Amino acid sequence: MDSFCYPLYVELIKLELGIEAYDGTREQLFLLRAFLILVFGDIPAISLMMRMKGHNGLRPCRMCNIRGVTVDKVHYVPLSRSCVVQTKDVPLLGPREYRATNLPLRTHDQMMQQAKEVHDAITQTSADNLAKEYGIKGIPALSHLSSLTFPTSFPFDFMHLIWENTLKNLILFWTGKFKDIDHKGKGYHIAKHIWEEIGRDTVACGATIPASFGAPVPNISKEGVTMTSEMYTNWTLFIAPVVLKGRFPQPKYYDHFMRLVETIKLCLALELTDEMIKQIGKGFKLWVEDYEKLYYEKKQERLSTCPLTIHALLHIADSIKECGPVWAYWAYPMERHCNTLLPAIRSRRHPYAAIAAFVTAMAQINQIRLIYDAEEQLNLNPDKIDKSYSPPGCKLCSFPLYCRRTYLL
Repeated sequence: MDSFCYPLYVELIKLELGIEAYDGTREQLFLLRAFLILVFGDIPAISLMMRMKGHNGLRPCRMCNIRGVTVDKVHYVPLSRSCVVQTKDVPLLGPREYRATNLPLRTHDQMMQQAKEVHDAITQTSADNLAKEYGIKGIPALSHLSSLTFPTSFPFDFMHLIWENTLKNLILFWTGKFKDIDHKGKGYHIAKHIWEEIGRDTVACGATIPASFGAPVPNISKEGVTMTSEMYTNWTLFIAPVVLKGRFPQPKYYDHFMRLVETIKLCLALELTDEMIKQIGKGFKLWVEDYEKLYYEKKQERLSTCPLTIHALLHIADSIKECGPVWAYWAYPMERHCNTLLPAIRSRRHPYAAIAAFVTAMAQINQIRLIYDAEEQLNLNPDKIDKSYSPPGCKLCSFPLYCRRTYLL
């Protein structure tokens, strides 16, 4: 990863030092400086950027030093390990209980010192042992940027964490498909015919949800594999609270899910006060503790219900406090940008040149729009709506374009 990103690192260092740029307003040169302050992405990608072992390491969390419990070469991170019987195949290292309110957090100085120890190890065996112990494989190239602090500048991505992992895993629990553990007779297991009914109800909800909310959610019982993160977001926030009510064999699982929904909604606020951040932290900590009681059940044979993605929820509040609201650094914009690049790849022989030409052309067009105030004239994606239509007044907001989409049939 470091060799692949080396040109980027060189540019980032040059930007820190300053590059000569031209101010068109003042018609003079000035020294332009830019600083990288956040790095975000899914867990495997950020592990590579930080030169950490990540979810495959004995200490899989990049935010704290919690030790994983190894089962079949996979590391799980429950807070409670009181049920684990130490064997050759399941070694137990570290404390038997971790408190959600007092996790052993990593610090920048500690991580840099550990990375240096691995880098300076005399033998490869010694380096491998240290890397295994620390979960750090060496000195990351990004550590040479003065604007980044490890690990706080690398928050967990909310989109991947919630809608690509946590929610999908919950659905696998509810449908009895989560790994090879026993789901029979569990209070969360929804019968197949009831789940199919939930799928039909989900589709029916599309007729009453404004188009401006995003793509309609398909039948989740049949087309779940085709659903995007945006669809899972809408289903979680607007549909699931209705279609799941009264469907669980034991209501406590619905109540547990609804507490997650309420905490997620709090995270999505445009502005967050210190009190709201504390509420988010408390909400996720209680939710994870109850998750272990309800799904993990503190049984050794169910350790696989505690992946890193559940533990990572405990660090969301701290990341918000350090980096801002989750919408400021989640992956939705980048995912959509990547989708816009796909049509630009016209050449199989020179795909990167095609992408570079497309990005350059779009940047030039955007500058022309700004300089000459030609937003409408150079709009390459005009809205496919009847702009002559004026709705009789929208109760949802005061934005005309939003209203037209809201009333779009």
